[in-house]
Amino acid sequence: MADAFGFGPALWVAPVLEEGASEREVLLPRGRWIESWSGAVVEGGREVVVAAPLERIPVWVRKGSIVVTYAAGTVAAGLGEEEAAKPLVAALWGEPPLGRAAARLADGRRVAWSARGGWELPAGVSSAGTPS
Repeated sequence: MADAFGFGPALWVAPVLEEGASEREVLLPRGRWIESWSGAVVEGGREVVVAAPLERIPVWVRKGSIVVTYAAGTVAAGLGEEEAAKPLVAALWGEPPLGRAAARLADGRRVAWSARGGWELPAGVSSAGTPS
């Protein structure tokens, strides 16, 4: 399906474009992916069928990636004009294959995790824990 797309190196998004669809086929890129809604680990490089109810868009995270978002409570309350001042949360999606992972924020600050040292977080960023 040509309508799925990458959002940076860590996310693969497959919007549902057919009215009334409850599932869809998606060609995942090579690698190991974690389905964001179920937490299931999926081997890429092939087509998969995923549940796609109306209330959720199928999204996968590349295993071992750091994804930084606003805290759920912040989003629920509305980001507003002071977006940059809102706290961020870094989440590690699965154990990185080389024992370490890093990401850059839009302002250039670095967020990192390593099996040896744990999290390296700049001010205003907390962690959602470590992989099991």
